[in-house]
Amino acid sequence: MLNLFRCSSAENVDSRLVPKSKDDSLHYFVTDYFDEIKVEKLKVEETSLRECMGIMQKANTKKGVSHQRYCLYSETESEKDLWDQNEEYPLLMIIQSFINPELYQASIKVEDLQNKLSEYIKKFVTQKEKEDPNLKIRFHLYRLLTSGDFAVIIRSNRVHAAYDISTAIRSIRASVKFQDQVEHDDVVFYTYSICGVYDVEEARWSRYLSPKDKVVVRLRYSRSFRKSFSEQDAFIKTNLLRDGYHLLGRYDHQISLDPREFEELYPYIRQFKTESEPVYTGEESEMPKVKLLVEMLKGKYISHINERLLLKYEHDNVLEGSRIETWEMECRQSWISLYEKNNCKIEEIEKNVQSVDGLLQPYYQSDHNLKEYIRLLGRMGRVFYEINKRLELRISLSHLLVQYKTGSDTVSVCICNRRKPNEILYCNHCRVFAAGDWST
Repeated sequence: MLNLFRCSSAENVDSRLVPKSKDDSLHYFVTDYFDEIKVEKLKVEETSLRECMGIMQKANTKKGVSHQRYCLYSETESEKDLWDQNEEYPLLMIIQSFINPELYQASIKVEDLQNKLSEYIKKFVTQKEKEDPNLKIRFHLYRLLTSGDFAVIIRSNRVHAAYDISTAIRSIRASVKFQDQVEHDDVVFYTYSICGVYDVEEARWSRYLSPKDKVVVRLRYSRSFRKSFSEQDAFIKTNLLRDGYHLLGRYDHQISLDPREFEELYPYIRQFKTESEPVYTGEESEMPKVKLLVEMLKGKYISHINERLLLKYEHDNVLEGSRIETWEMECRQSWISLYEKNNCKIEEIEKNVQSVDGLLQPYYQSDHNLKEYIRLLGRMGRVFYEINKRLELRISLSHLLVQYKTGSDTVSVCICNRRKPNEILYCNHCRVFAAGDWST
């Protein structure tokens, strides 16, 4: 179980990250959206589904802290030290892999895809380690129960390792055939990656990153910074203009650091996010950007801080957009995209609702609420069209449309089988469906 935490504001002591516990759980500092990962090992026979999904009561009682759970499952054992603290493999990287929902129309089994993907990554990692003897990678492929289909857990000493594996996964293509003719060609997986390092006071970011890489630190100013006008504040504001960029959006300022600069700043960011009253001990940095940011942290001029890793590649080493491997698949009928299928179902539902509307026209004068219910059914069609534009929601929408069509057909049959107006108006099936109460 991976518990991902993100504090909403450092100005409020209650919104600091969850304190380090004394149990066997491991904690990792995370860049980008989340701030920390807590790793828990669960036993299947002792864990309920509600605990895995994080939907039980008081799953997260820490005010101001966002909490998301990734529940990983594997029938095979991972390497014994995959989750242990290891100086040779200080980085923990997670690659969420989502199966392209369009491919569910082909004759595929998730278990088969999992085995093929595991072998594919193993072959890719072996090749990368041959190219760079100093590169160290361990990985295990899990089923992801909460968000996505698979999770590739990587332990390594280089951040680029996770990006390379993630890009290689996205470079797998599917060739779908029907009666020996290629009907569809598409990517097999989409990915989302998270990078963390074991939570220690010092992390060697200059070793984990390449010299040309950058770390972008984004800041949101605190209230005390905005209302202070001392000479020190004026000095800090002048240097902010020199060393970074103002942001129009969620954050106020952005400063770009090289790996050595971020390595010096890291202990201060770690204290900022995990301690209720940070002391910020340490030698004063001679690097201007680091010195500026430390002064802002000490002066409580920052309410939020966020880090993003920018990885530099040479042109010949970029895998994005290439086709490394093609997997052949079969489909049972001529290919129609899931997007088109859903649109056809939506059009059919809209026609059915229009038919129901025509049948109920004589009764609208005596029951205005009924007219509004039918108008609501009609508006849902426009909502479905918008949902269908989101690739990751199309599978769920296809199931919802089946239920919705059954409901609209029920309303139509109910109306046609009733003779008395009051029986139509107070038809329980009609009322329940129109109000959206699916529990009845």
